[in-house]
Amino acid sequence: SVSLRVGMERVFSTGWSVRMGYAFWQNSVPDQTYSPLLPDSDTHSVTVGIGYSWRHLSLELAYQFNLWASRQVNGSVNGPVVDGQWDAHSQVVVLGVRMPF
Repeated sequence: SVSLRVGMERVFSTGWSVRMGYAFWQNSVPDQTYSPLLPDSDTHSVTVGIGYSWRHLSLELAYQFNLWASRQVNGSVNGPVVDGQWDAHSQVVVLGVRMPF
């Protein structure tokens, strides 16, 4: 499958930083083995984040939105209940603390 990822970060002298990114990856699972437990289709992902660093401590907050393209599945080995059209998206929020030592 093909994957494309780009991102950027801007660090300010005040200790703040901002980040953003975009990723695309191509479907890698054939219809026969598709499972709704881990949906796979062409995916677009957008991320944004902020951080603040001082002394030996950093706080990070990030958000990610994933949008899977609609996928029509036929002939799944997981049974006829899996056959059909599947749409999915997910959202992720991450709060992190970093303390190097």
